Amino acid sequence: MTQALLLSLLLVKYVFAYKIIWDNDAQVDLNEIDEEFLNLGDPRMPNLFIYPGENNNMKNLGNQPRITELIENTVSHISEYSWKTSEGKILKLFVCEEEGTKWCGPGNRAKSYDDLGPARRSDFCCRDHDHCPEFIRAGESGFGLNNTGLFIRLHCDCDEAFYNCLKSSKSLTSWQLGNIYFNSRPKSICFKKDYPIISCNSFIKVGLNYRCLDYILDPTNPKKYQWFDHPKY
Repeated sequence: MTQALLLSLLLVKYVFAYKIIWDNDAQVDLNEIDEEFLNLGDPRMPNLFIYPGENNNMKNLGNQPRITELIENTVSHISEYSWKTSEGKILKLFVCEEEGTKWCGPGNRAKSYDDLGPARRSDFCCRDHDHCPEFIRAGESGFGLNNTGLFIRLHCDCDEAFYNCLKSSKSLTSWQLGNIYFNSRPKSICFKKDYPIISCNSFIKVGLNYRCLDYILDPTNPKKYQWFDHPKY
């Protein structure tokens, strides 16, 4: 396991995890939280969620455990993985499925395409996201790009649709998923074909990293596949 992987996991564990715990400033209208949470208990309880987008055609990477976000407490189906860093420190990673969904977690627990969990609107978003036809698995190459990150990377159209779907769902589950997928990872990017990137006109800070809000492109050269930053959720 590379130093970059260990560092990224440590960042997920110690820097970004707090973002998913209930926040009184969350942009969620509690009056709009409907049946999604009727079967999920108290929405103020801190939970642990796996990031969405590793189901169906996006298979896990060999024998490596899937990368998840660590929160203070957990719900169910918890597993623990441990590694020792070069400094002798023990790094632990906890895995838990998204409660109330069948598509927002490890594997595919849905019996059919139309089989959704109690958190139907969130599950709908994850299901469509899982069926993105264009992706690059972690450690692999495609579309002239190398994915050296920890996560599978999707086409920007799929991630944009996922972003909009979660936003329109207006539920706490969707808000948590959006924060995990778009805000919690140290490097949150997608790929698409566009004119060559020259530079960035404006940035936004997300966690400890800066993301480009406005790219300056070169329309005088042919379009090509490139990495683009995700927007902040």
